[in-house]
Amino acid sequence: MDLQRALYSYYDEVLLRCVPEEARTRDADDAAKVLGLYRAIHLHGTVAEDELAAREDEALVDELCRPYLAWRRWRSRWRLVGRKGGRAVLQRNDGMLISAPESCCRPVSGKRSSSEGEYEVALTALRRRALPGWVVLDGAPPNSVPLDGRVYISLSPDGLEDGWHTLMAALRGSGVLYQAKVVNNRDAARRPDCCVVYVPRSSVPEVASLVDQVLPHDVRDELTPGFALPESRGVAVALAPADRPLASHGLTCAEEIWMAIREEVPGPCTKATAWRHLQALLERQRVRLDGRPESLEVEARRV
Repeated sequence: MDLQRALYSYYDEVLLRCVPEEARTRDADDAAKVLGLYRAIHLHGTVAEDELAAREDEALVDELCRPYLAWRRWRSRWRLVGRKGGRAVLQRNDGMLISAPESCCRPVSGKRSSSEGEYEVALTALRRRALPGWVVLDGAPPNSVPLDGRVYISLSPDGLEDGWHTLMAALRGSGVLYQAKVVNNRDAARRPDCCVVYVPRSSVPEVASLVDQVLPHDVRDELTPGFALPESRGVAVALAPADRPLASHGLTCAEEIWMAIREEVPGPCTKATAWRHLQALLERQRVRLDGRPESLEVEARRV
């Protein structure tokens, strides 16, 4: 995943939550949503907040809508990557994979109906709700319970399948309420070398200890995300802010950047650029990942 796709994912899952509640609960048009979005993030610093308040006119609405609508069109395109059991397997531009009935998929106007063409998919075709790039594989349904603690696990290439199954079996037998997600990249329906387990805050130490007990060190990758606190080799933890347990702007954005870094392992320049952009976005929103300034680091920690 390149930086552009990582940032598009950020816009989709994090910034749109900044849209005023009244714009989300009624049938507001795209212009109203765009104004709320750009007011919340100060137009990425290109227009001051007080200037924006004085310029809420049709020209500004048009100016803001163009990139927003272009992004929405880009995001809504899917590629047909295969067929299985009478269902189409499609991949969205932001990397998310779904399996949908072929009756719900239609070629984009003007495109050839082939594996290289682009498709539009009815919203009812989605089997699950997950962050772009992540797929929910085990545990409680998304957003069903306040899972405000996070445990990040990095598995080595040699320990992917066995490590994943061992970990999920241990979690199911522990009695802890949890939800597990893994990276979903362009080439595979699941990629368990980047795993995040959501649990209640009080269960974070127990789950981190459980991971350390059931997964040998040689099946864990030594890299852990720099925005989380390392516990042991390949294991790190983080807590969502107490006032936003289910919609943590900082952690959600950081997970997207971590996913982007791990998916193609870009060079130091690309990684540093991604983290600088992330830090700038968080500073504009006055959001810290875990309340400590040093939690935003350019490089991943090594345990």
